Parts: sequence; C-alpha cells; structure tokens
Amino acid sequence: MGQTLFAPPNVKGWDGGKSWVSTATLLFRYNFADYLLNGTAQQSKAPPHQLQRDPIDVTKLLPEEVRQDPVELMAALRRRLCQVPLSAKQIETLLAYLKAQGGNPNDQALRRVFHLMMSTPEFQLI
Repeated sequence: MGQTLFAPPNVKGWDGGKSWVSTATLLFRYNFADYLLNGTAQQSKAPPHQLQRDPIDVTKLLPEEVRQDPVELMAALRRRLCQVPLSAKQIETLLAYLKAQGGNPNDQALRRVFHLMMSTPEFQLI
C-alpha cells in the first residue's frame, strides 16, 4: 500500500487518514481483505499455490448461538469490525443479506458479510 515495512518516510511515520486513499490503494485493500477472509489472492502474477491459504474459521469469530439471530449477528460483527457506527441504511442492507441466507448462514455467507463490512468507508477510515 505504498508503505515500506519498518521504513517510514520520517520520524513522524506515514501520513494517515485520507492521504493514502486512491483508487489503486482502495482496490488493493478490498482485495487484501478478500484474501484474508477467503484465502485466494486476486489478480496476482505469482503461481496460485504460493498465494493460497485456508479461509478464516468464522466459527472462532462468531459462535453458533450468535449466528442464529441476524440482528445479534449484525451487532457482533459491528462490535468486531467498526469503531465508527454504520448508517441505518447500511445495517438494513446487511441484515437483508443475512436474512436471505436463511436462519443460519454458512461460513461462506458470513465471510461475504465480513468482506462487505470491511469494504465500507467506516471500516477503511478508522
């Protein structure tokens, strides 16, 4: 993302906030979030076997009892991922997606919701 590990441009470090956001870096962050969640890199020139990893185990992050209630599940996700509150419209949209998955969304559906939340401005600019 344009930051060399352990080599900031000065003693202050890297400029934060919106200064690093561009179309390229934001897309990279979205794809990196997808890679962390699902274990498959997007648009890479490296051989596929070098970038494969196991997807996250969502049962460790969201126990079974939380998964059965979309409202409680959404609250747990917001506590885990967002320091800034999501808008009512965002919550409504994510809840509609969760409810469309049935009473107990599978791991893949939960990883999609994680990815959607990690793609919001509220997650990106905290």
